[in-house]
Amino acid sequence: LTDEVDRYDVWRKTHTKAPALSIDIYEWLAQEYEAAEDSEQAEKHYRKVLALKPPAVQEKRIRLKLSRLMSKEKRHGAAVREWQIFREKYPEEADRTEVLAPLAEAYLGSAEYPQAQQLAEQILRQNPEGENNALGRILLGDVQMARLNFGEAAKLFRAVALLAMDDVYTPLALSKAEEAFRRG
Repeated sequence: LTDEVDRYDVWRKTHTKAPALSIDIYEWLAQEYEAAEDSEQAEKHYRKVLALKPPAVQEKRIRLKLSRLMSKEKRHGAAVREWQIFREKYPEEADRTEVLAPLAEAYLGSAEYPQAQQLAEQILRQNPEGENNALGRILLGDVQMARLNFGEAAKLFRAVALLAMDDVYTPLALSKAEEAFRRG
């Protein structure tokens, strides 16, 4: 189907009165490529949707998916840019942990430690307890690991293991604490 869509797009350039394909087709293709783990094609089709100026609800959804895709692919610079665009365009979503955490990870991957630390601290302030608090502490520990402050990182990871009785974050924190002790 992708070949047919691409051929139609090329043909349409010389036949300007021909109707455009529905934006939903490009979004569907992007989702299919993402599910098949072809991130290059997924990104191409998400960007095509954005270039076609979708309705506001669809644009928000696509920007979120594109930001998540860049984060998942560990394309840190691109992820930072996409998350920043998302936060600017949708200020009501800007301070949610689901946005702050991947942006902090992208900053961390881009070696922009002060920004990553600031976002992790914001997550902690917004979430005095629970899973998101554990996530914020783990992010702070990751920042300290990146700065080679292994002792401080170990403290943060141990705090998560003690405070969070969680099936995901407790084992992760223990593993990271062990690594920090080993490297320190």
